[in-house]
Amino acid sequence: MRKALFRAPSFKSTLFLNPMLTRYFSQTDMSVIMTDKCIEMMRTKQEVNQQRLRLTVLGGEGCEGFTYHFAFDSTQNDDDICIKKNGAELLIDEMSLDLVKGSTLDYEDELIRQGFAVTDNPNAEKGCGCGVSFSLKDE
Repeated sequence: MRKALFRAPSFKSTLFLNPMLTRYFSQTDMSVIMTDKCIEMMRTKQEVNQQRLRLTVLGGEGCEGFTYHFAFDSTQNDDDICIKKNGAELLIDEMSLDLVKGSTLDYEDELIRQGFAVTDNPNAEKGCGCGVSFSLKDE
């Protein structure tokens, strides 16, 4: 079983993601942007299999060190945040959210790739050619 990278969240995100406040956020409350195409595909797949899309950042994998992992899941864990927009729901753990804040979540339908993708990650210094892995910027 794969484990997500556990990195201490920044002071700002620790305050923002206080579990005593709430576990659900709207698109405008979070800094992960979902494109219309992504939302459409998420809703379609949610209706079919009754599960929500989960985004996890895994460490120690991929050619750049960190990888984006997408899966559909029916379980919301204690450390998960659920981002909702127009009927689509994204599950992401707090540590992964810290690594993708400001990113865009899209759905690509290309000749060489079809699936969900993270683009324009401001926390990434560089990424691999296929866009699945990335390295972090030095803080």
